[in-house]
Amino acid sequence: MDRTRIKQVVWALVAAGLLAAAGSLRVPLSEKADTHRLYIETAGTADTPMIQLLPGGLRALAFNWVWIQSQEKHQAGRHYDAKQLAELACQLMPSFPGVW
Repeated sequence: MDRTRIKQVVWALVAAGLLAAAGSLRVPLSEKADTHRLYIETAGTADTPMIQLLPGGLRALAFNWVWIQSQEKHQAGRHYDAKQLAELACQLMPSFPGVW
């Protein structure tokens, strides 16, 4: 077998092992969320299916852009547009207290 092929197989096994480990940690995290009253299960849920497709990292970037646009529209006196963008920001990051 070629040396690069062996590296690919080893890295694929490492990735599978890490995914299995991450999957096994989900249950203990859910139990800790219940005991410490953390807001994990419903964090990031949104009404819009398009928002549900955004992974966490992209959701944060989208939130930052929407929030900045909302503040700029508010300062420019376009309050209706700012309100719509603020509502979208609330859907993107419902657990962020600064939005509310």
